[in-house]
Amino acid sequence: MKQRDVRGSLSWWSTLFLILLGIIGAALICFIGVSNVNTLSDSQLCLVMDDSFGGGISDDNWIHENTASGLGVNAFSMSSDSDKNSFVRNGQLYLYPTLTSESDLGLSDNDVLNGANFTVPNCSEGSRQVEQKNGNRTTTVTVAGEGCSVSSNQALGKVINPVLSARLSTRGKKSLKYGKVEVRAKLPKGNWLWPSISLYPEQPTYGDGPLSGRIDLLSSRGNTPTQKEKVPLGFTSATSQSGLFFGPFKATRDSAGQTFTGSNLTPSFLAPLSARIFGYVTNKREPLDASFHTYGMEWTPQWVRFYLDGKVRRVLEVQIENGGKLGGVGGPKGKSIFDRGDFPKTARNGSAEVVVQNPWDGAAASAPFDQPFHLVIDLSAGGTSGWFPDNLGGKPWYDGSETAMRDFFNAKDQWYQTWPLNEDERSFRIDSVKMWKICNID
Repeated sequence: MKQRDVRGSLSWWSTLFLILLGIIGAALICFIGVSNVNTLSDSQLCLVMDDSFGGGISDDNWIHENTASGLGVNAFSMSSDSDKNSFVRNGQLYLYPTLTSESDLGLSDNDVLNGANFTVPNCSEGSRQVEQKNGNRTTTVTVAGEGCSVSSNQALGKVINPVLSARLSTRGKKSLKYGKVEVRAKLPKGNWLWPSISLYPEQPTYGDGPLSGRIDLLSSRGNTPTQKEKVPLGFTSATSQSGLFFGPFKATRDSAGQTFTGSNLTPSFLAPLSARIFGYVTNKREPLDASFHTYGMEWTPQWVRFYLDGKVRRVLEVQIENGGKLGGVGGPKGKSIFDRGDFPKTARNGSAEVVVQNPWDGAAASAPFDQPFHLVIDLSAGGTSGWFPDNLGGKPWYDGSETAMRDFFNAKDQWYQTWPLNEDERSFRIDSVKMWKICNID
């Protein structure tokens, strides 16, 4: 009997020892993981902006960017400064999408489809003077605006952007060059809505489009996961994507919205780049439109890191040359941003092969992300960039079609019923925006 008790006691203590060993091991792994995380301390940061929208949309922080240009992705929405599309309620910023025909613009559904000309009120796309760098030389050039006037023509398949929404920017108000950004937000519900939070260069220092770069803090979709559609979670509101967008050529588009670089380089040219610099996080238990989440990033000359709901939940980390903590060495070996792109040595331009050269040669390894950037909060709908893949989730248009926007609008009875009547659910809601710069850094 005593022998059996001894065996039972030994078994109990052995089990307890293994449990404790597992707990200690897990704690050690977590400690090592957290201690090795690249991060900025509070003492390194100086506040640029802390906006909780208690006093409305502050003119000290924000401007509306009003345009029908499609914002480089041939979005099917226009951005407006109407108080129906952006407003503050209970200390939160609401970006609320509507049909263009529901607005006070005087456009009916028939006008959207045919025979109307429309000028965007308070358009932000007028010509402007910008500085551009070419080696050691800086020149001032005039950039023509676009997207201020649109028209509909049934014979040509052209329609006026059928959705009206809002786009707010800190351009000319608040910017940072290296630092930290955190935005607490709740995503909208509604098929083909495209909420995003990005940082754009204050000046297109290296040229327009990808030459001067873009930082995507958040990019998601309004399509809620459903059993009926069986769409992968990565293409729904369960997933948020973050990353860096850049390239050695100015991007242009044809009438169907197909991306080209240079004059007419092949559309697949940027594909290897996009595959290498974006990360994503997926909430499997509930989509990101079910509650508020904090979308954050830290940005230094040595690394850029994106996270969700705290620094431990990493979305993406990009190491740059001389990686490691700010001002030090010893981190994972990095590459320059150009090298991170892993571009081909040549690309076809029509019938000729052109050499892909580094447009940031001689600049910092972090170029084009070595300049001041401002924050943009946007809610768009649709588009032909591939963000909404063809033949997925009942998508009613094809990106390569010249009538993509018209096809989208003609399917209004399908997708508009997925947009909640409740403004709290349909809106892209922003609870707070915080920006810090790294103190004492050029």
